[in-house]
Amino acid sequence: MVENNVLTSPVVPEEPGMLQAAFDNLAESQTCIELLNRTHELWCGKTCPRDISCTFLHYPRVKPPATSSEQVRSRYNKDTAHLYNAMSSDNYCAKTPQIHQVNFWPLLENALNKADQARARGGSLPVDYTDWTKKKDNSAGQTIRYTCRDVLQWLGCWVGEDYASSNIALRYTAFAGITDDICIPPLDLVNDRFRLYGQSCRSLVKEMVEDNWGRDGIHVLASLIRQYLTQYIEKLEDHDPSRGIGTHDQLNDSSGVWDSAIFRMHTGNTYGVLIIVARLHGTGLLRNEWLLDSSVCNLISLDICKSALGIYNLDDFAPTAIRGEPNADKRVHPERNGKYHSLFLDLIDDLVCSGAPESLVNYARSGFVYMQLGHRYAERKRGSRMPITPCMEEELRRHFGTEPADAEVEEIYRQRKMERA
Repeated sequence: MVENNVLTSPVVPEEPGMLQAAFDNLAESQTCIELLNRTHELWCGKTCPRDISCTFLHYPRVKPPATSSEQVRSRYNKDTAHLYNAMSSDNYCAKTPQIHQVNFWPLLENALNKADQARARGGSLPVDYTDWTKKKDNSAGQTIRYTCRDVLQWLGCWVGEDYASSNIALRYTAFAGITDDICIPPLDLVNDRFRLYGQSCRSLVKEMVEDNWGRDGIHVLASLIRQYLTQYIEKLEDHDPSRGIGTHDQLNDSSGVWDSAIFRMHTGNTYGVLIIVARLHGTGLLRNEWLLDSSVCNLISLDICKSALGIYNLDDFAPTAIRGEPNADKRVHPERNGKYHSLFLDLIDDLVCSGAPESLVNYARSGFVYMQLGHRYAERKRGSRMPITPCMEEELRRHFGTEPADAEVEEIYRQRKMERA
């Protein structure tokens, strides 16, 4: 792992002990809204106006300048995309807006305040530690094992033979992946209640401190907590429709797709993972536009392939779905599909033309490889698990361990299974 940061920041200083102190501060949070506010302050400082200029929740994009790049343009581009009819649209939508129409702050604050109020009345919520895989898992340990299998396959796509060269990369990507599969209360991430193979987020931060992560560590930690907060919101709202129109429905009910694409980036945490990938590649300092554009493209490339394989419509929170219309649950609008698809085509060209490193361009379009080779989405389509091979079992044992979940988490998971049976 190289020691050089890939990020610069006018807010986050480079000071010894900064990362550990930041985590200790976050761990003192008693509510989700407090955790949101403390994490936001790490990122933006105390003077952020909390509007669409806030870079913790939004991406007010500025197109990176074109340079004389030696990078080869992606073969799948705005001049060839019409040949494949991906996302049920063969039209490239030129000048698709890359601007926010919705301020995320009121949506998140409202949703998290409701969660905190419900927790204050009754302790844990019925959605806590529920299974979201749709693959008939029998235990939390099974889900964690399969998520860690996915992690090894993801890292293979992103860094090749160095896939297991960093324990930090393995653990962080596993923490990022598991919250998509199990609904984990955000506070449990920072108070050590939730662990992966016996390791907590605190122990992960300790490794980062020892490895001189500094400013990058602050951003990957904040990005992980942002992911847990947004993942919790979407699962809580979907689990309890009585809470009214959900955050996703409000973001998707607009003429543009930028809001939905950026929220998707937050729930997938492709930004935090990419910082780790960039450090593994030893890129040195990078333009933040490159990191964000690549992070957005990563998830759209997955969705393009999901569409081609007929599983995009199985997603609970598809960025182009309009779920709030009468008799139109999970319906996908061709116009929104076309714009979402076109965002990828515009951003991937900008990455290449502005001279972004090959590692970031590869990450941006890695969904095209992962979707074909990885098992995660093949299992989603069949609705059940595929056996883990002996070779992969050995990889999991060597890099993660033998006890995926603690007894307490297993018990809660089992109770939730019984309640939803």
